[in-house]
Amino acid sequence: MQARPRGRGAAGALAALACVCTVAACANSAPAPHELERAGGTVYSQAQVMVLVAEAAMRGDAPRPALGVMLDDAAQTLDDERQKIAGLTESDPRTPALLRVAGRLQDAMPPLMAATESGDPGRLSRLHAELEPAVTRLEALGLS
Repeated sequence: MQARPRGRGAAGALAALACVCTVAACANSAPAPHELERAGGTVYSQAQVMVLVAEAAMRGDAPRPALGVMLDDAAQTLDDERQKIAGLTESDPRTPALLRVAGRLQDAMPPLMAATESGDPGRLSRLHAELEPAVTRLEALGLS
């Protein structure tokens, strides 16, 4: 299930992004039964932020500086989570897959930031299409 802006314009896009960011913050503070699930949930929420930012930037619904701030926060969170995941000693077979997905998301961040800044709809559309499989993969791993 993906969060989609309900309203039109910048207010709807920013409201949806704020909702996802709030969910991400709660995922970071709530106790989870296993570190991998918690980390996977956080990576999933950051992937959702990236998808929603790409969508909002394609539509021009939100101010670019606000989207840039959201991407900066997502990039830092992804970096932190990837380091935590790499340090897990848990023998969960999903760990390598989660590391790969988090790495792909981190690799997509600089081009997404540049495309958001420029407002290039073609690049944003391609990046959006590249992000969707990461979200799907996290869901398939049961880490959403």
